[in-house]
Amino acid sequence: AKACVFRELTRDNQMLRASMGTPALEGPYIAKAPKMAELMTKVGRLATLDATVLLLGESGTGKTRLAHYIHTQRRSKQAPFVTVNCAAIPRELLEAELFGFERGAFTGAHQARQGAAELADGGTLFLDEIGELPLELQPKLLSFLQDRLVRRLGSGAPRKVELQIVASTNRDLEEMVAAREFRQDLYFRVNVLALDVPPLRERQEDILPLAEAILAETAKRRGLPPYMISPEAATALVNYRWPGNIRELENVLERATAFAEGRLLNVADLELPDGSPDEPDILRQFDFAGLTLEMLERKALLDTLKHTQGNKAEAAKLLGISTKSVYNKLARYDEPSGGL
Repeated sequence: AKACVFRELTRDNQMLRASMGTPALEGPYIAKAPKMAELMTKVGRLATLDATVLLLGESGTGKTRLAHYIHTQRRSKQAPFVTVNCAAIPRELLEAELFGFERGAFTGAHQARQGAAELADGGTLFLDEIGELPLELQPKLLSFLQDRLVRRLGSGAPRKVELQIVASTNRDLEEMVAAREFRQDLYFRVNVLALDVPPLRERQEDILPLAEAILAETAKRRGLPPYMISPEAATALVNYRWPGNIRELENVLERATAFAEGRLLNVADLELPDGSPDEPDILRQFDFAGLTLEMLERKALLDTLKHTQGNKAEAAKLLGISTKSVYNKLARYDEPSGGL
């Protein structure tokens, strides 16, 4: 079992090294909408500060790209930008991913490995979805944020690093602190310079420039001539509410370009969902008639888990609750596997 852990850590360490670059959408940061222009003014003021930055906003709003933009304002192009997704890495591997381990730290650890904090030395460490960080690991992260000393698993010798910390979350950390799901002292440490990233529906002026940038990147990646958007399709893009934000826009355009007959995208090519665009697809599938509040909560959780194929972290994001709350509710319903 320990050997399997080592193999997973080795694979994830290679993925960390691969993440030391630019997010997919390249080019200048698009911020024509008033709310984004205001946000970028605040970002510009961070260039001379070295405090921790916390990005708040819905999933898919482009927090990773904004984190990289903040990185470029302070660091050279050669400086590392390392992302750790606190929701995607198994909790038993997360400490080693963040801080690394020494040879012999556990069975199967045949050689030492740097963690994300060391890989990011001289650059930026981006802690994506910090609200999903396991409670038992939060004291160690707090200690690291205070002294910038990396303590690998299996080693008592700390290593000093110099880096910028940027964190993001789509959760209400204050509510998590009140629910004792997030440490208050860690919250105060990361909530130094908090920035709200607006959802795409609140930045309509940016939708077409973003779409054009995504299409240009898609054409470049495929080695094809540029794609164009018809006036009708442009109107549809601007009027749609984008519950999935920029990530949904990317998916819509990726699908449209894959199946469009020519270089001009029409409304039919977009295949935008029907129904209320503010309402997530998963909620449209629920039948609420005759359900008590407790029954409704149980049904919503189990149906969402079915939708995410049992992925509890993803279900928690869709429902706007913590992963710990998902486990607690499943235990209360006597459904440890989520009914799968």
